[in-house]
Amino acid sequence: MILSVSRRTDIPAFYSDWFFKQLDQGFVLVPNPIAHEKIAKIAEEILTNLKYPQDKKERVVNCVLHHRSSKNAENIEELCVCDADILAHFDNIPNAFVVGVKKHNFSKPEQFKAWLEKDFNDLSDRTKEAFKAKYENIMQVLFGENWRSL
Repeated sequence: MILSVSRRTDIPAFYSDWFFKQLDQGFVLVPNPIAHEKIAKIAEEILTNLKYPQDKKERVVNCVLHHRSSKNAENIEELCVCDADILAHFDNIPNAFVVGVKKHNFSKPEQFKAWLEKDFNDLSDRTKEAFKAKYENIMQVLFGENWRSL
């Protein structure tokens, strides 16, 4: 069994009865119910209440808003958050497959391959170069030696 709650620690902390019932049933998938735009607004409210300086508050909010692709990053913090988010997908391939099937209705290897390729291509050039060998190994393990021609 693979269990990852690294980004959803509220579930075992506050919903443990439900959580353990789901584990007994053999499957738990809880997508984040809040879009990143809402999370950015929540972050801004919290930081305002904490009296964070406006420039720092804007940087945090922009990290949340621009975390999906390095192409949107406007500074080094946003680039780091984006790359870290993408790399997390490759560090939890079983979860990526579950999300692909349950959320995106993927049913063919080509769909997963295209999704992972898009993630890799969304990395910053510097991270892409550093991660390239691991990425190619992952793709070869998942899709075979001729993964590029799938």
